[in-house]
Amino acid sequence: MEKYEIIEILEDNQDNIEKGNWEKVYETISESGCKRRDFSDFLIENGFDPSNLFKTYVPDYAFMGSHRLEYITLSNSIPEIGDSAFSWCTFLQSITLPNSLKEIGDKAFAECSALKMVYLPEGVTSTLSLGNAAFRNCENLEGFEGTCYITKIGKSCFENAISLKFFPWENADDDIEIGASAFYGCSFGKITLTANITDVGNYAFSDSSIIVIDFSKTRYTSNVQKWTGIWIFTLLGKVGTVILPKDDEQIESLWKNFLKNQGLKLKEPDETDGWNIRYE
Repeated sequence: MEKYEIIEILEDNQDNIEKGNWEKVYETISESGCKRRDFSDFLIENGFDPSNLFKTYVPDYAFMGSHRLEYITLSNSIPEIGDSAFSWCTFLQSITLPNSLKEIGDKAFAECSALKMVYLPEGVTSTLSLGNAAFRNCENLEGFEGTCYITKIGKSCFENAISLKFFPWENADDDIEIGASAFYGCSFGKITLTANITDVGNYAFSDSSIIVIDFSKTRYTSNVQKWTGIWIFTLLGKVGTVILPKDDEQIESLWKNFLKNQGLKLKEPDETDGWNIRYE
């Protein structure tokens, strides 16, 4: 495809682009013999900024498999990133999300092996839902920088994101739902489970190298019963710390039973192995 053909497609579809009718645009692209990924790569190679084209949402599969995309900042008017929109962009290193964003689709950034950081703008006012497997197998992703109000973390959302160290769920105001295997295989040093985390799926934190689990901000025994279910925190290490609320014998009993079910033990004063209980 020649540069003038790209320009012609963009000019002919200006109305569709403004309205976010990308299916019509992609019909024209397909008729020219070009794939979505090749179209996006061509835009990047020829000095166009693809992010400026997506003013209402990023379509499904828009950049899937792109080998040209390394950094992207999305327009502040975008509320949604479509399914697999950036999946398999193996050279993508960082993305800056707009404060208008409300939903990241299923597998939106899955298999982005070079992705290290997701930047969130200050002053976020909307809540954000993360789709199933949205960041699955992003093995170099370290975390999110900025404030974000998460309401849903889909199934396998960060599965095998083995470098993930920090995540901003503590900043959320609304109830949070965490799907099955959402953080499977992640390397959190510490996680804080707050009262507004209302639902946690099986294997949500399994096979994760968690050292500190903070229950002190929960205050809800029913939630701790869910979180200490045998399938939530399987394959914990032999050494760690759990922080519990003061004067709550029921939660303490739940945690001790959980350790026993996991084949783990409480650490004695003169031992190096085992889990320590701290109260705040």
